[in-house]
Amino acid sequence: MVQSALIATLLLSLLVSGCSPGEEDLRRMIHDEIIRSQTRAVFDPVETIGPYSPAVRAGGYIFVSGQIGIDQETGNLVTGGIEDETRRALENLMLVLRSAGYDSSHVVSTTVFLRRMEDYPLMNQIYGGYFEEKNYPARTAVSVVDLPRGASVEITAVAFKQTD
Repeated sequence: MVQSALIATLLLSLLVSGCSPGEEDLRRMIHDEIIRSQTRAVFDPVETIGPYSPAVRAGGYIFVSGQIGIDQETGNLVTGGIEDETRRALENLMLVLRSAGYDSSHVVSTTVFLRRMEDYPLMNQIYGGYFEEKNYPARTAVSVVDLPRGASVEITAVAFKQTD
């Protein structure tokens, strides 16, 4: 859908400017657009605790791996309860997004994993401050038995923006 719109815009601009692309030019432009939209890139501005990438971009999408409340300077889980862990997990998530040229307005979906569902109201209060009101991403929140490093919360995200 996005590819079709971009190709149509490109063709329209060529026609309006008085240039008619040849059949070979059209094939090349379509091929280049498809290849560009399938480009995959890895972003790793935060430390990981296993064999995975903090984020992978595919076309206009970026898939951010689950972030926990790890202090990037010390490598330790922050202390202070669910509010501090949620804040740090979201800061780590935003750091990953920014490194790829995205921000919270591009997030279309998140998943929140909680060790204790009774922490949901406090997590939710912090979480809401990281996204623009009326532009919240879709979200799933689930309770789990355990999380890496004994964390209380882990948050993953998918973001999208048009690529150049």
